[in-house]
Amino acid sequence: MTGNERVRCRIATLHDVEQLADLRWRFKTDDATEFSADERSKFIAAFVESVSASLSDGTFCLCGAETDGRIVAAMSVGKVRKVPSPELIESCWGYLTNCYTLPDYRNAGIGTALLGAVTQWAKDQGYELLAVWPSDRSYRFYERSGFHRYADPLVLQIDEQDLHR
Repeated sequence: MTGNERVRCRIATLHDVEQLADLRWRFKTDDATEFSADERSKFIAAFVESVSASLSDGTFCLCGAETDGRIVAAMSVGKVRKVPSPELIESCWGYLTNCYTLPDYRNAGIGTALLGAVTQWAKDQGYELLAVWPSDRSYRFYERSGFHRYADPLVLQIDEQDLHR
C-alpha cells in the first residue's frame, strides 16, 4: 500500500505491534488518567500476543499510516470467510475496525489516505465487501469514501452477563 509523500500507508508487520497496541490503548481510553501503568502494561502485552497470532494466521490485517517512522493512524480488517456456494467456492468479506488517528494528525487527510489504501488492499485480496460500525460522528467520513448505509444486517446484542454463564 502506498500513501502520499508525507505519509506512507502500509500493511503492519510484527515489528509494528507495540506501536499499534499504544494506538489501541489511546483509542479506547482517550489517554484517561484513571488507568494505572500496570493496567496499561497488561493491555499492551495481551494486545501484542493476540495481534501477533492474528497477523500470522491471517485472521486480521492491520494497516498503518506512518510518518517519520511513527505510526500515527491505524485500521484493522478482520477476515470473515463465507460458507462456500456452488457459484463461489472461496469468498470473504472484511470487518473494518480499530480505526484511529492520533489527535495531532487529524483533519490532515491521513485517515482518508489510509482508508483508501485499505479499500484498495481489500479489492486486491478479492474481498466481497467491507463493513464498518462507525461512531455517529464518523458516518460522513466513511460515506465520502463510498460506504453506504443499508437496512441489514440484523444484530443480536449479547449481554456481557450472558457471556459468563
